[in-house]
Amino acid sequence: MIKPWYNIKSYRKVKENQEKKRKVLDLLSTYINQLRNENKTIERIIQWSEYAKKETIDVFKRFIFRWISFNGLYSAIYAFSQGPNGQEKADSTGDLDKINFFCNTFILSNGNIASRVYSKDLKDVFLNYIKKREDKHIEENLKVLNSSAPVGHKTKSIIIVAYKIRCRLFHGEKNPNLYVNRKLVKAADKVIDSLMEYINIFST
Repeated sequence: MIKPWYNIKSYRKVKENQEKKRKVLDLLSTYINQLRNENKTIERIIQWSEYAKKETIDVFKRFIFRWISFNGLYSAIYAFSQGPNGQEKADSTGDLDKINFFCNTFILSNGNIASRVYSKDLKDVFLNYIKKREDKHIEENLKVLNSSAPVGHKTKSIIIVAYKIRCRLFHGEKNPNLYVNRKLVKAADKVIDSLMEYINIFST
């Protein structure tokens, strides 16, 4: 029996998407293996992650420790991707550009990763509690979160919003005694925690 042409096209599209996701995970695995071979890089990332896991009381400390771990991951991957002089390029490249590279390479290309990181609850926290939106990156990405964009794009936006919360925290713009700030930092921490856990970079 000859299958209808539209079923064949649908089957091919599914297979193409599966192959695309597999290649993304293969690439991620390659980078992680390089990190394991790189002198002390993986150890530093793991240690900061362990610090985050041990901090069960202070959400601000936990988020800072977890972000340092994530920063080590996306910075090292960016450096590897740039070839022989990659570390020099990484050192001269801003965090937002390196995060965009990470998200464009792994998040937008693999719905499995995106669906593990993104959640409506986290989106709602950001939309409901972020009032100061003068920062164009926050405003743009909150609009994406509040749209019908694909989950990959929403996941990228939720990671960038977490990054901007990190910036405000590091620059002293967050009062740790305010409930709204604890709520936002807790949500941002959950975003990065979900991402790092899915990548499973800390497995032995």
